[in-house]
Amino acid sequence: MNIESLANYAEVIGGATVIVSLIYVGIQIRHNAKSSQSQKNQCAHESLANVSMELALDENLANLTGRGFTAFDQLTSDEQFRFILLMITVFRRHENIYYQYHKGLLEAELWEGYKQSLLLYFYTTGGQEFWKLRRLHFFKLFQNLLELTSRSDVKTELGV
Repeated sequence: MNIESLANYAEVIGGATVIVSLIYVGIQIRHNAKSSQSQKNQCAHESLANVSMELALDENLANLTGRGFTAFDQLTSDEQFRFILLMITVFRRHENIYYQYHKGLLEAELWEGYKQSLLLYFYTTGGQEFWKLRRLHFFKLFQNLLELTSRSDVKTELGV
């Protein structure tokens, strides 16, 4: 075997090594993208689950929330203020999730479940009062999302 043949073999082996390396990098990038997507989905879920857990653990807050949803106008001004703060939290978190969905960072299946929760709150008496007071605090695309729906788009009920 001469030096030229060895050089040709080395070139072939080098080329194969580059191809294998590129395949490996591609697999790693795909894995990292899936991992990142999973983390975003988990954060979205946890942000809303935390609100639910706080309500479940605080009987007074749960009571206030229930009354806010059904009889907002019967709340005291302090209670209305607390209810509005809670709704800002809930709607902001949904707005963030919707933004992620709109940018293609959240799967449609997941968004549909979150959207149903959002619409459920939106179409309560308190949800409608909240929206009248604070709609301009949300980005236009989110406003349109809510305002182009109807009560018939809600597929679940607030009660247990």
